[in-house]
Amino acid sequence: MSDSGYKQGDPVMTAARAYLTVPQVSLAGQCVRDAPVGFLQNFDVRCITDLDAYGEAGSVPDAGIKDGTAGGIVIPHVIYEEAADLGQVLAGAETLLSPGSAPRNVTVEGHYLFRWNNRTISEMHVRIIWATVHALQKGTMTQRFTVKFLSYNSGHEKERSGNPGYQLGRPVRAAHAGRRDPVAALSLWQPAGRGLCASATLRPVLFGENALSGCLLEVGIEENCTRLRDKAAEILDSLIQATHVATRGNSDYRDLGDGWLEIVAAPDPGTDLAGGSGKGSCTEVPAQLSIRILTWDAGSVEGIAQQEILGAEKRVSSVTWRPQCGLTCEQVGLFPLSASVQFIQVPAQLPRPLTRFQINFTEYDCDRNDVCWPQLLYPWTRYYQGEPYARRVAKGLLLAAFSAAALFLSDPWTGGRRA
Repeated sequence: MSDSGYKQGDPVMTAARAYLTVPQVSLAGQCVRDAPVGFLQNFDVRCITDLDAYGEAGSVPDAGIKDGTAGGIVIPHVIYEEAADLGQVLAGAETLLSPGSAPRNVTVEGHYLFRWNNRTISEMHVRIIWATVHALQKGTMTQRFTVKFLSYNSGHEKERSGNPGYQLGRPVRAAHAGRRDPVAALSLWQPAGRGLCASATLRPVLFGENALSGCLLEVGIEENCTRLRDKAAEILDSLIQATHVATRGNSDYRDLGDGWLEIVAAPDPGTDLAGGSGKGSCTEVPAQLSIRILTWDAGSVEGIAQQEILGAEKRVSSVTWRPQCGLTCEQVGLFPLSASVQFIQVPAQLPRPLTRFQINFTEYDCDRNDVCWPQLLYPWTRYYQGEPYARRVAKGLLLAAFSAAALFLSDPWTGGRRA
């Protein structure tokens, strides 16, 4: 971060020149306890913590955070609340009593809200929910941490996803043309527990982030095929409660002529309109929802690329469902439903065509051979950052000395001395 302000993704700095950290989930699904908070990057995560190895997670800087300007500091407004019910966050809890042991406080939830204006932070609000447990209590605890950035002049329902272009990781703005309140959403499932559709919650589709989600629909063994199709279609339709998407991150909900595009419904290429239901199976059951969104770089503002949406398409694919039976058939089966979203950059970045030299002399192709001759001296270039430059030079001189010694002791030199 420079004194000219934050850029999207820059770590938020505290007044003590350290990173503001909040637990986050990595790509591998693990909980990273001291992960930096990125500017304009919202998240809502849950971490499972062993009470034996509990350590205070996240940071609440009493001295404040840097607002993005030279010398500017924002003092956080912190609220502490006591958790009402620990039954939903503690699992396998077991208390080992010991004389002289005292209770301890643990953080159950941490909610961080930032107000931003242009490239600076104007406000910071922190809400910490804590609970008291026994000092020697065993088991696991589910912690929740949220970070949300709101523009300084916006409310919660119609928060912008960019100005004017979309910001990566912000919800795709959607609207329904046939409602008095046109605000709608594109969603994916966030299953919990057994992964059933009945208990799954919804999370928004985030701009620029490809995602895949699914849930399981309970189906009776004597289920009517027509009812099964209607039920599956209703669950899939609940993910897209919109008719239009916004081309920009600040399109006005009150005016669908202000940069709104209709969502195109593509036909299912595998649909057989003449198909019926065979014995013990149901055909043409909606099972997969695919959302494809075309994006492009519309320009830049203050050197920051502005991305917009060119079009959106939804497609529902059908399958044939048969109950999976072993020796006996259970009364209730599970029918999997899935939904995916894919963002496609237009124009597509085509690979560079091969030169005639690359086609004819494949031994010099680094992608096809174990030895890469064109990059033999790469460790001594300024692009290599694996080791300090002085160490690389020392190793290079040592390698050159060994090569010279080997050349001096080779057959031509020894033969010349014998002559």
